[in-house]
Amino acid sequence: GLAPWVGPALQTLEFDVGLGVDKSLRGGALGRAAWAKERRGCGIDQHGSVVAEGPDAEYLYRLGLDDDEKFFHNRKPETQLLCEAMGWEWRRDPYRIRLSPDEETEVGLWRRDQGIGVGHQLVGVNTGSSDLFPYKRLTVRDTIRLLDTLAERCPDARLALLGGPEDTRRNRQIATSCRVAVPIETPTGDGLRRGMQMVAACDAVVSGDSLGMHLAIGLGVPTVAWFGPSCHQEIDLYGDGAWVLAEVGCRPCMRSTCDREPKCFLRVPLDAVAEQVAAILARLEAGEESPGEVLVGDWPSARIE
Repeated sequence: GLAPWVGPALQTLEFDVGLGVDKSLRGGALGRAAWAKERRGCGIDQHGSVVAEGPDAEYLYRLGLDDDEKFFHNRKPETQLLCEAMGWEWRRDPYRIRLSPDEETEVGLWRRDQGIGVGHQLVGVNTGSSDLFPYKRLTVRDTIRLLDTLAERCPDARLALLGGPEDTRRNRQIATSCRVAVPIETPTGDGLRRGMQMVAACDAVVSGDSLGMHLAIGLGVPTVAWFGPSCHQEIDLYGDGAWVLAEVGCRPCMRSTCDREPKCFLRVPLDAVAEQVAAILARLEAGEESPGEVLVGDWPSARIE
């Protein structure tokens, strides 16, 4: 949580511009606590309702209310939506996470210690997701199937399990249950910066729509991301990777619970995921440029009932 002095401190400061990127009571209240000559993005009114701060933010605000527009018509990535809501010109500049020189050295040493030398390739499989959206992660069984499929399709590559502290036990279960793959269990309890290093150590990453996916994109690692409940079109892969859509007619839905069958996370085409990873590794080995993002699956796939 926030320190108790944050609110009073904001009330004493003056800003030229206040930017609201979070459609929430908490975020809006923090924004309102600070005096600003101009406000952009999203905020709250005196009744606690989320509002658009000016005409530039109207479309972003609308997407929070109109599922049909958000799921089936909008084609703008979240980065563009936020940029335009702030009244800025969008240029599709990729966001980049920079490791320090010491961290880059540690990445190289870790790869060496794992026996991944020059000419070898490492594929990271991010296994976790936020508890708010549990359907953004594969089951243990399907993760094992994916790893074994990757091991068969990419026999010269090493595989690594990525995740956070909440994934440690799960990753251990996965690693010891694979029949073909022998994945490396990366450290999951050493903090975010160490987790970034593990992602940066990979030549390609497979992930659901989660923090691990965003880290891979930010670090410039080619990413194969699968999507069940969330909107793939809101994620910009910046010309290097693939969106793989779950084979269900009800996606996306942005629901954290579901009473439909079959569940979207059980209908991810794992063979297609492995095929896209194999294509990326072959291209990297050949030193070829990326041909651009690949979309696997039908979109739009349905309409809200």
